[in-house]
Amino acid sequence: AHVARDRSNVPRNSQRWLGTKAALKALLQSSEFLQLSSQVGSLDEGCMDFAHFLYLVHSVRQMQSRSLREDLAPIFDRMLRRRKKAGTAVISAVGVPEVSQALELLHMGPKQREDQLKITEFLNEVNEFGFTPLTLDFEAFVRFIRQVKEWQATCMRAEDRAYGVELGLQERMVDEFRVIFDIIDNTGSGELDLLGVKRACGLLGQKSLSFEELRKIFEQLDKDGSGAIDFREFLHMTNMANLGKQKGRSNPLGANAAIFSPFGWSDHQNNGHH
Repeated sequence: AHVARDRSNVPRNSQRWLGTKAALKALLQSSEFLQLSSQVGSLDEGCMDFAHFLYLVHSVRQMQSRSLREDLAPIFDRMLRRRKKAGTAVISAVGVPEVSQALELLHMGPKQREDQLKITEFLNEVNEFGFTPLTLDFEAFVRFIRQVKEWQATCMRAEDRAYGVELGLQERMVDEFRVIFDIIDNTGSGELDLLGVKRACGLLGQKSLSFEELRKIFEQLDKDGSGAIDFREFLHMTNMANLGKQKGRSNPLGANAAIFSPFGWSDHQNNGHH
């Protein structure tokens, strides 16, 4: 499919570059970036219509699915070997004990009763044939892990937004800060060091804060002296350092130009230009 070059009849809102955290992270880190981008439009246009945006999200979803399968394959094989050593009938499926072990290995285990109930619900959903005792083949195991990951991420984002609102931030701003935090945290550790926070300042357009001032704020938030802060501590920093705020008006999407500029994408249409 090709993006139409004449966009005069396309509604302006449909022309805007519509970024998502998942799409952004996957594209920035994927070797398939150039091939995929060539299928959804020219990089120097900085925009796409809604149909091509959906194609982009679908493609990223497929990339993420492949990545998840690659990550889970060795864990699934390890669980099968444990079943064999335990004397369980050798089949290409794992049971509840192995699934519980896998969740712990992935740091996704339930922390409270409500979590246990929700995970049990997901297990029953993927056990579509009603096997007793419950067992999951590899495909069902991947679907289950994906459901749990997405549910946990949704819960965490909701908690982050609520925490940000308590600090006086708008939910939309919390989402924008999360995007930038996750871009810089490319290892998925859930933390940023001082240099990572400095980069966030640059992406958010904060030019007036000196490195020494930033270091002092960072040390106040780094209570355990680990040299890193998590996302909620980062939200505190946004208040202390006025990250993302501009004099006269608020422009929460203004950092996008800095994020996308290495790839030729621009956010000029958010400012009303064609």
